[in-house]
Amino acid sequence: MNNCLFNHYEQINKIGQIYDKFFVDFPKVEWKINYSIYFNGNNNNFELKKHFQLIGFDNNNVYIIYVKPALDNLNNNHILINSIYDTFLLNNIKQKPFNREDKENICEKYKNFGNKQIKTIIFALNANNYILIDWIKNNVNLIIENTNLLKNHVKKSITEKYILDCKNVFCFYKYWCYKLNTIENYEDLISEILIIIRDDDINNLIPTFIIDFFNSLKYEQREQYENKEYFFNKLNMCITRTIERFF
Repeated sequence: MNNCLFNHYEQINKIGQIYDKFFVDFPKVEWKINYSIYFNGNNNNFELKKHFQLIGFDNNNVYIIYVKPALDNLNNNHILINSIYDTFLLNNIKQKPFNREDKENICEKYKNFGNKQIKTIIFALNANNYILIDWIKNNVNLIIENTNLLKNHVKKSITEKYILDCKNVFCFYKYWCYKLNTIENYEDLISEILIIIRDDDINNLIPTFIIDFFNSLKYEQREQYENKEYFFNKLNMCITRTIERFF
């Protein structure tokens, strides 16, 4: 037990020594703990964010902090990938709120973290100094230079996620068509299903594209949507369009 406490103390002391060196180079950093940063989407159909355990800023820079027990071949690539996408997010931080409730919070985040140089700082127990990554090469910001590539990769990942998550929507649709089989008019049937969806969406967790998709069914032929493949083709097109509009 005493050895564990001693080792823990030594580790904290080591991180403290590395931080002291960082503080000498960057003395005016203000820190935020467990802090969320939001992506600057074109609408509020999605909420794309990252929860940072520790992040700092001063007048010119933003500091993404990773504290690691070791920096080695096992975690090096993982750290670099995290740094790339965290930097991409901060380069595209949400600038304007879509409702009054968010105005003060979003504006403060952009003032503190927007339009600044992003630096990744690694504190590792097997290093004697902090490690800095800024993704600048030959005066070119590599993250900004590859914004479209990164954005397309994020879009692809989100699209695949929602397509997978929506595999039960057809079953939901068929279930309520069966339960509401006394409603003969298809537009009225879909309107009733939309009421059920909105009533169930107490915490606003249902994506807007689900509402948009079911609204579009009002003007379609019911027979076509009895076909599962056709149903999902149309739903997946709706998901893709909604995500494209967000980015």
